[in-house]
Amino acid sequence: MREHRTVENVDLEQEYPRNMQLGITITLVLLIGMFLGVRGLEVSPYHPSSEFEVMSEEVDLVTTEVEEPPPPPKPKVEVEEATTEEPNADENATEEAPAGDEGTATEATEEAPADDAATE
Repeated sequence: MREHRTVENVDLEQEYPRNMQLGITITLVLLIGMFLGVRGLEVSPYHPSSEFEVMSEEVDLVTTEVEEPPPPPKPKVEVEEATTEEPNADENATEEAPAGDEGTATEATEEAPADDAATE
């Protein structure tokens, strides 16, 4: 009786080239047979089943001038007037005056030494 081929008695590295050649040959024969077995197809340009009709719409090209809306009003912020107090001798006498009152800061610094001299 014939001995069956099992993994133990077959060297796969020696069988690999024969298996690849057999696989490629069978694939080529099948592909050639499929291409020869298909009947020839007739190629023709596309012919639509219905005619296309282009529909157009007349557009009035007269434009009207669009008036731009006036700019939105600027927000108004209420500003409280700052009251200036006489600086004490204990506090820093060189405070900056509000914008526009350039003379008040110098007057406060000039008066401070005079107050110090009077208290001694």
